[in-house]
Amino acid sequence: VEPIVMIYFNKLRRSMRVWRKTDGGSLPLEIGVRALGWLEANRARFNPFLDPRRVDPLKVKALSELGFACLVGLQSEVPEFAERFRRLADHTLDIVEANEFGSVVAENPTLVAALATFEALGRQLGRLPCRSLPALDSLVAHNSLESTERCSFQRMDFFYSLGQIGTDLAVAPTLAELYRETLLATRPEAPFLDNRDSYCITHVVFYLTAMGRVRPDLSAGDLAAVQQLIRTLLGLYLRRGDLDLLAECLTCHYQLRSAPGPLAEASW
Repeated sequence: VEPIVMIYFNKLRRSMRVWRKTDGGSLPLEIGVRALGWLEANRARFNPFLDPRRVDPLKVKALSELGFACLVGLQSEVPEFAERFRRLADHTLDIVEANEFGSVVAENPTLVAALATFEALGRQLGRLPCRSLPALDSLVAHNSLESTERCSFQRMDFFYSLGQIGTDLAVAPTLAELYRETLLATRPEAPFLDNRDSYCITHVVFYLTAMGRVRPDLSAGDLAAVQQLIRTLLGLYLRRGDLDLLAECLTCHYQLRSAPGPLAEASW
């Protein structure tokens, strides 16, 4: 659902020249509306605090994904959709503020990016100070933000999320520097990639393009290679019927401003 939200409700989608040539009529609208309806109908399932005996870290991640989707959806040019995402965002922050989320992150530092997502969402809604901010400030003050080892694309996620709220880090690598450490920067060949590799690749594209809002800071040769890899993966996951990775690759196709073609149309 989240990749569909990232494509359809991003307010900059109209500036992507490939959009109207590949949208297949009303199909993206139908899929986008259904994705939003699914989020609304299932919002209670994202609450990781339903069982007071145990906080489910996977549901914490799911809640942060919902918050991330809301950050994109709030930019919708359609007032009705923006308002529906605002209600979802309020619901997400109600869960965060009603629980000791900072202590959850302190016990599991890998979730700190989720904390930054909620903080960014709170700022966008004007719901500050958010209870997550003191926990973030404490982690920065004690230099605990990188206490957990992360792979390259996870480090991009980590620093991208902190950058969205302006967290002041003494030493913070740029996304371009982090990109050079990723699998995608090596120009991998599609036949040798597994699903986990593909997820890493699509998320690197997300951060390089600021979720489709900017053109990636890549050389012409590197950009062409990434676009071709995404087209190849698009065809692969279309043939396999893997809807999750297909949606991720379709998201990247638009974020990279790739030329329109039959693969994107068939993917919709």
